[in-house]
Amino acid sequence: MKDITILSVLCAYPSVSVNCFERSSGYYLAPHSHDYWQVIVVTEGELDVITNNGTFHLTRGMVNVLPPHCEHSLSSESYCQVGVNFRKGVDELSEIYSAFVSPMSISVPIAVEYARQIYTLDRSQPMWLDSVGALAKLILIATAQADLVKKRDPRESAILEYIDSHVGADFSLKTMADALYMSPSHLERCCKRFFGTGVTALYNRKRFERACILLVSSDDSVGAVAYSLGFYELSNFSAFFKKYALMSPLEYRKRYIQKLIGEN
Repeated sequence: MKDITILSVLCAYPSVSVNCFERSSGYYLAPHSHDYWQVIVVTEGELDVITNNGTFHLTRGMVNVLPPHCEHSLSSESYCQVGVNFRKGVDELSEIYSAFVSPMSISVPIAVEYARQIYTLDRSQPMWLDSVGALAKLILIATAQADLVKKRDPRESAILEYIDSHVGADFSLKTMADALYMSPSHLERCCKRFFGTGVTALYNRKRFERACILLVSSDDSVGAVAYSLGFYELSNFSAFFKKYALMSPLEYRKRYIQKLIGEN
């Protein structure tokens, strides 16, 4: 594997930049630091991030967060990464990332999926840069959420992880309860305690959120998005989506595109 810069770009969001690298065998980067938060998503291979707080060994599916001015070096036999650099600004991410005052690593599988989408975006498309920016922000948000999940009651984390990994699959309260070694009634009580809503309502809300992400970050047809979320009739998906968004999936996508055009 050669040292290749696949992408290095300042996103539509002024505070966010993205780079994608493939690093060759025996890669080493001497100690250095940045004046921004650096979020490294390892998509292939293995990477050691060496800091004064210790060495973080990252494999595929893991994310490393380095706060500003944290000295670190990198060492690897070969790996691929998507790096998202975030400077403190005036948006909601600044408040979230101010909590990251020391380096940390965490498993964030969904962040890897967003990172892999960045690799496959078609740069000839007029709004590809906006798509990169949207995926970069999703990586930052997913990483921050994953850090919060680590600090939660294990049952709360288990509920979220199960739902996130089964969005679009056949879903039932009993199947989920069995998988989490709970009774359906206990699972329902836990869900209402942690999230203020029932299991099915939480699942549907997560499915709606995933639909919104897919509609604005991919070129898949509305029908393909519906199918990936477990809807085999487009009319059922449209009715489901309208319940939350008060508009059809196609109208939601068009309004998002029009908004981006207007901002540019």
